[in-house]
Amino acid sequence: MSGGNKKINSGYILLFLAAVIIVVVCLFWVISSQEQNTANLAENEPGSNQLELPTNVDWETHQNEEYGFSFKYPSSYTSHSILWEIHNEGDTLWEWGAHSGQETIISISVYPVNKQADIFQKYGYEASSDKLTLKTGLEVEKLDRNQKESSELIVRKDDIFLIINSAFANLTDTKEYREYQTILNTLEI
Repeated sequence: MSGGNKKINSGYILLFLAAVIIVVVCLFWVISSQEQNTANLAENEPGSNQLELPTNVDWETHQNEEYGFSFKYPSSYTSHSILWEIHNEGDTLWEWGAHSGQETIISISVYPVNKQADIFQKYGYEASSDKLTLKTGLEVEKLDRNQKESSELIVRKDDIFLIINSAFANLTDTKEYREYQTILNTLEI
């Protein structure tokens, strides 16, 4: 009988070792995939050295003469009617945005600097010490919202400030996130 138990125990040990090997291989594959995705996205991350606009996309430039800034966006946005632009509504001097379905890919809102306290209170914003440097060299600050980290960014310029937002800012594996990062990194003031 003891010979049969050894065969059974050896079978369990081999099965266990095979399971461990499979788990290790799967973990290695998942980690490698995540590192590759991160490396691909880093090409257009804020603070990376060089901006490379995807060559398979035609780019338009939005030049806002009144407030002195510009950025690039995919020309397909205009043909798909996903853009909006608002002038002088409430405290907002100007707003431009693009959406995918009901979610905002990016919005850039311009406010007068004398309304910053009101806007911060209205939306629950708090200044953060976190800063990013865009590929254009522009420094932007992250905002916290209702005492939590948020995706909103702020840029100050003379008598105005811009708040930049995206519903995809934390969804790094989406096409919309990559578009947001690319547009953000073309912002010049």
